[in-house]
Amino acid sequence: MVSEPGTLPQGVRTSLPRAAWLFIWAVVAAATVVVALYLPSAVRLLAGGGWRAAWQPLLYVAGLVLAERFVVKVPLRNHRFSVGTCDMVIVLGVVFLDPPVLVIATGIGIAVSQVLFEAQPVKRLFNVPQYILSVAVAAASAAALADLLVRWDLGGAQLEAGVFRPALAVVWVVAMAAFFLVNHSLVSTVVSLSTGQGFVQSWLRAAPVAAADWAASIAYGLIIAALLVHDPALLPLLVVPIGLTFLGNRAWARSLAQGQRMHSLYAAGRALSNRLGDARAWESFARQVADVLNCEGAAVFL
Repeated sequence: MVSEPGTLPQGVRTSLPRAAWLFIWAVVAAATVVVALYLPSAVRLLAGGGWRAAWQPLLYVAGLVLAERFVVKVPLRNHRFSVGTCDMVIVLGVVFLDPPVLVIATGIGIAVSQVLFEAQPVKRLFNVPQYILSVAVAAASAAALADLLVRWDLGGAQLEAGVFRPALAVVWVVAMAAFFLVNHSLVSTVVSLSTGQGFVQSWLRAAPVAAADWAASIAYGLIIAALLVHDPALLPLLVVPIGLTFLGNRAWARSLAQGQRMHSLYAAGRALSNRLGDARAWESFARQVADVLNCEGAAVFL
């Protein structure tokens, strides 16, 4: 299928309800405002520091692109919820980058990764602003909490980009918790509007896998940050546990998909049990068959 320049393919335009499209465009508008607010400051910081100020954002962008290459698709009805190592890279950005540079670099990194690895335009359109908003909330939360620690003299040092202080670990964990809540809620909202499920149901259904991935990524990210400052030679030792975590997530997603498929297959057979003449039974059967076959919809012709 070939699309006209600047437009989405017909199948993409009509595959989402109007409410879902309105929400996506609202997210795009909000992210555009955030970028407009942060861009001048990011340009000044990078221009003033030269190459020395640019190499960390460039590494961060490359890390995001690489992390988006290794994602696991978790089944969520006829959608797939992606988990991976992206949060691990983002927590490094929260630790080492100034908020304006962090937000702009995140947008660039996610945009490049979406162009390279995401085939559906509608997902590209949503994922980039989704990450921009989530990272902006994380950066603002980290700055606000660090300021409170200093103001209340609770042992927290002044938050400085590029400086890893163990005393501020709680700040980065809370900031990434804010990132998780915003990010997961945005995804759950668009899934809820797309499938007709309730928001709470959509949020809770993927929350266990997403939260487990988030916790592992934050732990690895803070360990990497500490090693980068104190002993970079030990960084290669993390390749094995991070790789095993990725393989474990993939096996978990595979088992969830198989369990969901078997449940849908059983439900499809049960829907037609002694009800072959009931049109509503066939409608239920077709919905379950779509889940079994992992397609957007199914139809039965009698």
